[in-house]
Amino acid sequence: TNVAKVTTSGANENSCNYPFTTVEGIVKCLRKELHYVGTPPVIGTKSDESRTSTIVPPNAALERGREYEYRVSIQVTNRSISDVKVYDLIPSAFSYVRPAPGSEKFISGQVGDPIVTANLGVLQNQTLAIGFIVKLNENVAVGKVTNTAQVYTMGRSLAKEPPPWASICSITHQVLPNGVAECVEKEAFTNFY
Repeated sequence: TNVAKVTTSGANENSCNYPFTTVEGIVKCLRKELHYVGTPPVIGTKSDESRTSTIVPPNAALERGREYEYRVSIQVTNRSISDVKVYDLIPSAFSYVRPAPGSEKFISGQVGDPIVTANLGVLQNQTLAIGFIVKLNENVAVGKVTNTAQVYTMGRSLAKEPPPWASICSITHQVLPNGVAECVEKEAFTNFY
C-alpha cells in the first residue's frame, strides 16, 4: 500500500489536504501444467475448471515425437501496475511449435525458439491461463525434463528477462527409453462354435 498526501492551494491561501491510498496489484503464477494437444481454448478460463482428463501427470513418461501443450495459470489480485508478462524457457528436449488456441494474441515466439514470452496487458482481479504447443524431440535423451514459467510486471522497464521477484512455477516429466515389444508365445485355435 502506498500512501500519499496531496496539498493544493489557491490564490486565497485556502488549502485542501486529501489523503488517499493506492493498492498495488499482486501477480502470481498459480501452476504449470502439461496437456495432451487438442483440448479446448484456455484464455479466460477460471483456474478451478477441471480438465484433469487431458493433463499429463507430473513425472509421467512422455512420448517422443508427440505434441503437448504447456499451460500457465496466472492470478492477479487488485490491478497490476503495468503489463503482466510471462517468460518461459523451453527445455532443450522440446521444440516450440505454436500458441495454443485462444492464446495467439498474447504469445510471442517463432517455431523452434527456446524462449516463449507473453504479454497479457494490465489485468485486474483475474485468474486465467495461456498455453503454447511444444513437440518432444525424437532424439531426446532419457531423463527428467523440467519446464519453468516466470510471471511478472516490470513497469516501463525494457529488460528482456524477468526480474528476481518474478513468480515462478514449474513442472517435471520423465523421458523413458523407447519401448520394445516382442511376441513371446503364439497359439492356434480350432473348433470355433
